[in-house]
Amino acid sequence: MKFIANVDHYENIAKQTGTHHTDLTGWINDNLNRYGQWEIKTLDDIKPGEKYAVFIDGAKHTDYWLPNTYFSWDVWGLNSKKTGDVVDHYIMSDRMKQDSEQGLVHWVIAYPYEGHAEDKFDFEKMAKGFYCRPEHVTYVTNAVSHIENINTKLKATVSKTGMNLLYNNVNKLQPIDYEKPESWEHRHMIQDKIEQIYYKKPTDFRALMYSRVPRPHRAIIVSHTLYKNYQDKVAFSYYEPQRAQLGQYHDSFSYLHATFEKLLHMDNIIMPDEKDYYDKVVADRDWWGALNFNHALMSSMHIVTETYFNNHANISEKSYQPFAFLQPFISCAGHQTVAYMKHLGYNVFEKWINHDYDSIEDPIDRMHAFLKEYDRLMSLDQHVVSHMLYDCLDSILANLDRLMVPEPITTPNQFTKNMMEFFSA
Repeated sequence: MKFIANVDHYENIAKQTGTHHTDLTGWINDNLNRYGQWEIKTLDDIKPGEKYAVFIDGAKHTDYWLPNTYFSWDVWGLNSKKTGDVVDHYIMSDRMKQDSEQGLVHWVIAYPYEGHAEDKFDFEKMAKGFYCRPEHVTYVTNAVSHIENINTKLKATVSKTGMNLLYNNVNKLQPIDYEKPESWEHRHMIQDKIEQIYYKKPTDFRALMYSRVPRPHRAIIVSHTLYKNYQDKVAFSYYEPQRAQLGQYHDSFSYLHATFEKLLHMDNIIMPDEKDYYDKVVADRDWWGALNFNHALMSSMHIVTETYFNNHANISEKSYQPFAFLQPFISCAGHQTVAYMKHLGYNVFEKWINHDYDSIEDPIDRMHAFLKEYDRLMSLDQHVVSHMLYDCLDSILANLDRLMVPEPITTPNQFTKNMMEFFSA
């Protein structure tokens, strides 16, 4: 057994810095230690001179490498309680500093679920921040980074530092288990949806668009939807619009300013057929489950609004939702998100849908191109949309079959190889 130390175990950094840290042990065991080959210990239990790895919760600790323009955090681990102090190295005990300088420590920065800060990280500063050689640092990301020609900028940036980059691909929509009652509901929906498509039955709405947290890219697409009066064509949601911001899109989308001001004073926009469920989820704040199978039957296409609209593909369950709902889609998402779904074997309906926006790295230009295709699809007559779905039925069902097969989980295998190379060196 090799020894792994969790940063939250070996010293009370939260007390030092005023930040809140979570215990990573569960995530480590579920994802990187699936085979039980690593033993998690505190630093005090590791003998002097022994090698070990240290896990850092990226979502809580990596404020250190964010510039002042991002959340106004310029300090290492001080969160919103900043003192103005700026340091060049990670806060650690004297023993850990000495061990790291001697090559005994491998640092693992786990940012496994949402890579929203990666476009802004100072990776060179990160690589120098642990008193060790860069190859003794592994950065775990949910941004697609294991496929050639996808996210090349992120890979090149990290590679330049000499750090290791590890793609976490375990936080995805799980394959459907028809032994569960809710999955039987899905099966019934599939039967009804196939009949709806085959007989070219019209739907109440042209498209379905689920938006939860009011992030800037969602503020743009919701404002655009209202500006174009698509309320009768798109079933959509938008929560806490009072918190919405246009961010970097403000100057480039001036035509939406008046609509956006109205949006700021609106109540939560909820999906049709969602009122009873919505009352429940507001109490639970479990908003990511606010779509139900009726929404699939009342709409023809899917407008994906991914968690982030940044410079690299960052896939969540939202990108898989159209396949479960038997719908063609467009994706308001990070650069090359659609390309990655195509790489995984999903049909992206290129005969009927123009995904050229997906290849545009600049988010402003990509948003303009996305909205252009959005408008084109909304301009289609209902009989054209019905014919499109009929023509796509084989591909729609193929996507559903592909969804039943989970993506191979490669993270533990890659991590084991990296760690064995470190421990055996």
